[in-house]
Amino acid sequence: MDLPDLIDKCRQGNRQAQATFYQQFAPVVLGACRRYLPADAEAEDAMIQSMFKSLTSLDTLRDPRTIHGWIRRIAVNECLMILRKKKLEWSDELPARMPSPDPDPQDQMQAEEVLSLLKKLPLGYRTIFNLYVLEGYTHKEIGELLDISLNTSKSQLIQARKRLATWISPNENKPQHEIS
Repeated sequence: MDLPDLIDKCRQGNRQAQATFYQQFAPVVLGACRRYLPADAEAEDAMIQSMFKSLTSLDTLRDPRTIHGWIRRIAVNECLMILRKKKLEWSDELPARMPSPDPDPQDQMQAEEVLSLLKKLPLGYRTIFNLYVLEGYTHKEIGELLDISLNTSKSQLIQARKRLATWISPNENKPQHEIS
């Protein structure tokens, strides 16, 4: 069954189509939720809620070709609602000196290693990093989504990148990936 047919059957309430929809998209949604929420149970709850919202909102999907981005946006918004309830504390202090960009060491790492490092970031850093780098939001959009200033978004991203760089770059005093 092709995607437009699957979506139509889901819209009609076909349980088999809904199960297929869930099986097809739940792993992708769970991956997105895990990038934002540190606890597996919390990420799974967000995934289930996101899948429910997706299935019950399919009438708002205009073009089936955009479904991957549409579902991911629902998942990200669900995670952000959870994070807002936690009342994250944001720092808008910019570092005294901007770090210079180094060659991207992530090209050499496996996806699991990157995800593992992202999970070790403080929740605020991880959220901004995910929204900016992985989801493609601008600092202005992030500020509006999280009700923070543009500078807060920028400083959180800088700090996240700086922390990731220290974990990824070899250091003669510390083993690679050690957290200080």
